[in-house]
Amino acid sequence: MKKLILSLVAAGFAATTFAYDGGGMQMGNMLLYGVGTYSSQHGTTTEKFGTANSNTSDNPRVRNWQVAPGVGFNITDNIAIGVDGYWGGSRYTIDRKNLGGFPSVDQVKTYNWGVGPFARYSCALSQHFFAFGQLGAHYNKGRETNRYVTALTGGNSYVADDNFKGFDVSFTPAVGAMLTKTLGLTFSVGGVGYEYRKYDFSPNSPRYYPGAPGDNFTAKTNDFHITFGQQFNLGIQKYFGCSKMRHGHAEPMDDTRHMDTSDDESDNNNSRRRRSRKNDDD
Repeated sequence: MKKLILSLVAAGFAATTFAYDGGGMQMGNMLLYGVGTYSSQHGTTTEKFGTANSNTSDNPRVRNWQVAPGVGFNITDNIAIGVDGYWGGSRYTIDRKNLGGFPSVDQVKTYNWGVGPFARYSCALSQHFFAFGQLGAHYNKGRETNRYVTALTGGNSYVADDNFKGFDVSFTPAVGAMLTKTLGLTFSVGGVGYEYRKYDFSPNSPRYYPGAPGDNFTAKTNDFHITFGQQFNLGIQKYFGCSKMRHGHAEPMDDTRHMDTSDDESDNNNSRRRRSRKNDDD
């Protein structure tokens, strides 16, 4: 898939003949973009406690996806500020064998969304390429659904929905390629970030302890993420307002003066024709 995408982009470069001069990265332009993210991990985990037989989690699989649209405004030729959001999810699945201590989780699904401000600094690298770094923060909410198995075969199970909310801060460096003067593709392979979540566990969850202070048992998490090389982000962006900026400087009433000049020239020509006709008559 990656090779196909890169091949298409290379073909687009070969067919592109414009001279990239910063494109839409000009003060006063609007920026509209969207980014899609996907990552997948799998492996094998073996757990052993003391002299007891191994408790094995066979082939755990993790899949994550996210879509993130945003809109911004260039306050200078290189700096844009705006608002973006995201909607994403993940699925963590485990094929369990020889489990001890039930109930146990064999699948976790998470869906979350967030919205917040961002700031981006962009610069041209060459005729077709540019780079940017984007700093963003979001208020987010979501739900984590855990599937618990109560039998070794996995035949008996139930689910518990654990809600959460919090915020995140992230920095993402990326590179891009302009296909036209206002349309480009962007690529990144991760970034760094921090996320805080506060969980409100369902009473059906084994993590909920009846008798704890409050109606529900809660938990707080603080996670610092470094995802370079662990995910692939592909985006598209479009600048608006560039055509007006390329027309050059225009003085007020230019169109009116042009029309007046044409009328004056026409009157002068008519006067010359009348004088020529009068001389012929004389």
